[in-house]
Amino acid sequence: MPSLTVRSNTSNGMGLRSVQFDDPVDGHHAPGQFVQLSAGEIKGYFALANDPGTPAELLVKPGGAMADVVAALHTGSTVDSTPAIGDGFAMPSGDRPIIMLVTGSGISAVRPLIRAELSQDTTRPIILYYGVLTPEHRSFSSELEAWEAAGVDVRIVLGEPTEAWQGRRGFVQDAAQEDGLVRSGITLVLCGFPAMVTAAKEMWGDAGLEAEHMVTNF
Repeated sequence: MPSLTVRSNTSNGMGLRSVQFDDPVDGHHAPGQFVQLSAGEIKGYFALANDPGTPAELLVKPGGAMADVVAALHTGSTVDSTPAIGDGFAMPSGDRPIIMLVTGSGISAVRPLIRAELSQDTTRPIILYYGVLTPEHRSFSSELEAWEAAGVDVRIVLGEPTEAWQGRRGFVQDAAQEDGLVRSGITLVLCGFPAMVTAAKEMWGDAGLEAEHMVTNF
């Protein structure tokens, strides 16, 4: 199994680490693909947060055996990796608005998808509902600002807001429903907690959205 060499390991949101490697992962051709890393008998799956063909990057949340290993890697360390796994996000063609529901570290898989959409100079609206516990849990904060400047409508939804928070609260799928976006005629991208993905598929399915326009990366 090929190995990856760590270039950097930095904080990227509360409790999350951005681990960058020197080289790309073989077979990485689409946003939303992932890899399996291993250290001896310990294994774990991680979404690729980088653009296809560029040096690999992962957003890691410690708490699992392999996640703890990766989060503790230092510059120059190596870790075994498979080639890229899966087909990634199979985005339908057309000009439908894109609604993205993302929670926690799921932003890592969606990041290269947003970058790919923006690189195509798309004119279709992109609305990103990004659910995190607190503002400090957001990852890729500078990129969120850049995406907004490029036309992406970024809507942060907090699970544990403070009294001072004036923005959205609760669940991303409920926020989208409050905004009147649970309907057909859009493309829905889902990445995050399984319960959110399941609930969203049921909500939009009941609203008449076709299965091929409910996109996940697994």
